[in-house]
Amino acid sequence: MKKIITVLLAIMCCQPALAASEESQRNILKVGKPAVEFTLEDTEETKLGLKQLRGSVVILTVIPETHSQKERKEYFQKNTEWIEAFRQKYGEQIVMLGMIKLSVPFFAKGMARTKIREKQSIRFLLDWHGDVLQVYSHPEELNMVLIDKAGIVRALATGEYSKGTAMTINDELDKLLAKKNEVETSADKAEPEKDQLGEKRGLK
Repeated sequence: MKKIITVLLAIMCCQPALAASEESQRNILKVGKPAVEFTLEDTEETKLGLKQLRGSVVILTVIPETHSQKERKEYFQKNTEWIEAFRQKYGEQIVMLGMIKLSVPFFAKGMARTKIREKQSIRFLLDWHGDVLQVYSHPEELNMVLIDKAGIVRALATGEYSKGTAMTINDELDKLLAKKNEVETSADKAEPEKDQLGEKRGLK
């Protein structure tokens, strides 16, 4: 009887991982395609879903699964270089989010959240089980994912920061932000015209 219960528990534990693996295979990130939806907690235990970011240009900096503190420290350093480069060029025009898998026991989650907050200057989303990272991460390198305000993947970049590596994302970012500024400028021009029409009709 004990053996049967053990086998059943093992099967139940494996099911989510299998489901996530099948899902990730169906939803590989592709430029020009919708980004895979997700909802994760940040270091303040606040949930954030991709749908909540509609209307914003988003860059996800995704740290792959690490197996030692030294390895994680190296990836965080590389990640900081990307963050500073984007922040210096684009400032508050974009939303920057980090994403990382943390395989820690339940009682250690609080300490893990604190360590992530201390290491990074952007909001970090924590994937405790790794389901989302199966879709968004590169197995051995940092992965940058550019998502437009409609939730479409517009560019991907992998590896350490360099001007050459960043060019793909920067070019697309410049296009997206240029379109955004054009729309805002058109809206600003439309307001005075509307006011003038109102004055002519005696509405003001």
